Amino acid sequence: MKLMRTRLATLFVLAALACACALFGGPLAWAQDRSNLAQFLGQVALPDVFPGAVRLGHVEGSPPAAAAFNAQDRPLGYVFMNSDVVNATGYSGKPIHVTVGVDTAGTVIGAKLIKHSEPIVLIGIPEKRVTDFIHGYKSRRPTSSAAPPSACW
Repeated sequence: MKLMRTRLATLFVLAALACACALFGGPLAWAQDRSNLAQFLGQVALPDVFPGAVRLGHVEGSPPAAAAFNAQDRPLGYVFMNSDVVNATGYSGKPIHVTVGVDTAGTVIGAKLIKHSEPIVLIGIPEKRVTDFIHGYKSRRPTSSAAPPSACW
């Protein structure tokens, strides 16, 4: 259980950090035609990943991201999919897809678990605990040295 929590925390922080680096000048590159964000974005309610945004721009860039805009059409930040940024393969051998909103300062604004095939949820850990853990990253900066959110499993 502790290993699962540590692995999820590591994947999430690495995804957020890699996306922040890429969005703000890092040397990362991915093929856009394989974007998980483009595939799953229709399943995401905007307030879940970027409260305060009224619309998203097109999925573009490397890594693939969609700009989030306010009512005055000013950019607030970006929405990305962790699995477009890092290898987010779980114990099942399949990806864990989390959509993440990051503001222009690099702070996580929101996160939503979109899809997973983790057997650990099937054997007794309620999915709510996993989603609560993911939500624990809100208001955190991936570059900070703060400990990951605690999980109760």
